[in-house]
This record gives sequence, structure tokens and C-alpha cells, in this order.
Amino acid sequence: GVALIWRCKQELTRLATEVASLRDTNQRLEEARRADEMTRRQLHNTVQELKGNIRVYCRLRPLLGEWELKAGAAIAHHKPPPGSLVMGETVEVLPVQQRKGGDRAERSQSFTFDKVFKADTTQESIFSEIAALVQSALDGYRVC
Repeated sequence: GVALIWRCKQELTRLATEVASLRDTNQRLEEARRADEMTRRQLHNTVQELKGNIRVYCRLRPLLGEWELKAGAAIAHHKPPPGSLVMGETVEVLPVQQRKGGDRAERSQSFTFDKVFKADTTQESIFSEIAALVQSALDGYRVC
């Protein structure tokens, strides 16, 4: 009986020491995780700043309805050639043959965006492009 109680006390002491050691290890790892998370956030935000704090995206939609098709509405999407120093993608809205007080609109208009998503681009593809901005917002940084 007494030997059993003595062995149980020894085992209990050993387990208490092991638990205390594991708690210390856990606390050190938790502090290291917090420091790593802060570093990750800072580096991530730095990368986002280097890409530009303000980015403008465009998602093209397919032409809708008979009127747009009959009027000759068209949109042209131009990417800069690989290796080009030109930044951004251009969307050109081609002339629409419509009457406004007897005049016809014959002029095309061009707009430049950081990224243009075509009409057939999936939601997943768009999200993968902006996921970094979403992460920055979740980390508490300002994003546009």
C-alpha cells in the first residue's frame, strides 16, 4: 500500500513537472507565433504598397440586348506586350451608332486600368487577384 502511494506521488510530481515544461514551451511558441504574424502583416502590407496603394480594376460584361448589338456597340481590350514598360490594360469603347438630337456618336473612348477582367472571367479568378487586398483589409490596413 505505502509503496503504491509513494510511486503515485512520484508519478504525479513527474507529470506536474512535464505539464509545467509544456506550458512554458507553449507560451514561447505562442509568443513566437504572434511575432511571426506581425512580421507577416508588415511584409504583406509592404508588398501591397510597392504594387501601389490605389488600384483600379475593371470587369467587362457581355453586351446586353438587341439594342447594343444592333447599334454596333463594341468593347476592345488591349494588354501591353510582354516586356513593355507600359503599365496597365486599356479598354476602348468603340463608337455606338445612336442618335442624340440628330447627331451620331462616332468617337471611341479609352480607359486604362491596373487589371481588366473579361466577361468570361470566373469569380474564383477575380478573387485570387484581389485576395491580397482582402487580406490587407483584414489585417487592418487601408486598401483602395
